[in-house]
Amino acid sequence: MKLIEKKRLGSKVIKRYDKAKTLYKRIMECPEINEEIKRKLTEQYKFIKSSRLKREIVKLQELLYQTVRTNPFYRKRIEEKREKQIGVSI
Repeated sequence: MKLIEKKRLGSKVIKRYDKAKTLYKRIMECPEINEEIKRKLTEQYKFIKSSRLKREIVKLQELLYQTVRTNPFYRKRIEEKREKQIGVSI
């Protein structure tokens, strides 16, 4: 949050803040920044955002798989399904 205004009323200081924004949003709203720079920044931002999202999805999938593999209830169901598929008891 960016400080917009600071007032002093006797010994008390009252501060007013702007809405919370990312640095990217502030740059995109700034009229002094060149449009070409904004375009390049937007391309980079989209790539970084999608890459981070992909990493987070993979991490959560691994956590889910690990939870399923270690949980006895699910482990038994997986083994039963495997037995059914290959027709052999393990």
